[in-house]
Amino acid sequence: MYSHQIYQRIHRWLTVFERARPKPEEPPGQNADVDVILYGLGRFGSHLADRLTQTRHGVLAVDFDPHTVATAAREGMNTVFGSAEDIHLLEALPLTHARYVISTIPTRETNLTLLHNLRHHHYDGTVALTAHTRHDADQLRAAGADTVLEPFATAATATSDALRDLLSTDHDPGHGMDLDHDAPR
Repeated sequence: MYSHQIYQRIHRWLTVFERARPKPEEPPGQNADVDVILYGLGRFGSHLADRLTQTRHGVLAVDFDPHTVATAAREGMNTVFGSAEDIHLLEALPLTHARYVISTIPTRETNLTLLHNLRHHHYDGTVALTAHTRHDADQLRAAGADTVLEPFATAATATSDALRDLLSTDHDPGHGMDLDHDAPR
C-alpha cells in the first residue's frame, strides 16, 4: 500500500543489492505483434483489452494479481505478471514495438511512477493513464500524460445523456407517457 513512499526513503541503501548489469529473464511478449502494453486487468482493463484485441491491436497485458494473469492467459491473452511501479519490468517489455502504453490502474501515485519510469526508459509512444477524480486527472496531465482516461466521468456523461433522451420522450405525445397529457381534464 505504501510501497512507493517506503521505497523513496530507503532506495539509496538498496543499491548494494543491485547487479552492476541486471539481466532480465527471457523477455515476455518481445515481438513486433505488440503495439499496446496495457497495465491492469480489472473490470475496466479487461474490457479495454478485449476491445483492443477485437480491433486487431496486439495487446500485452500486465497485472500484479497472479490469478488474474493466469486466467487471462488461459483465455488466450498475451499476459505478464508484474507491477506498474517496477522500473526493471520495463526492460523486459517490448517498449520499442509498443506504440501505446495504457494504464487502467486508478491510483495516481502508481500512474505517476509508471509515467516517470517510461520517460526514464526514453519511451516515446503515447501514454494513457486512468484517473477517478478530476484532481488526479489534472495532475496526470500536468505530469505529461498524453491522454487521461476518466471512466467514471465518461460513464456519468453517457448515462445522463441516455436518461435525458429517455426522459425527453416522456413529454412527447407520440412516445411514452406524458403525465400531463394522459391526465383527465
